[in-house]
Amino acid sequence: MARRDQLACVNKAIRKIEEKLEQGDVKATVGDYIRLLELKKQFLAEQPREIKVTWVEPKNEGSATEE
Repeated sequence: MARRDQLACVNKAIRKIEEKLEQGDVKATVGDYIRLLELKKQFLAEQPREIKVTWVEPKNEGSATEE
């Protein structure tokens, strides 16, 4: 199962538990809910992020080769 599919399953389970909490018909424990939130956090933390790099020319105030 692809990571995206796993994350979608975790999100679905979280939504189901939240719906049950709102209705007062909770069969899942709070521990289950917390574990799902932690699992979601892990999935999101492991995804590659866009990183932008900008090159800044150093000031040439004095070179190490100058005497």
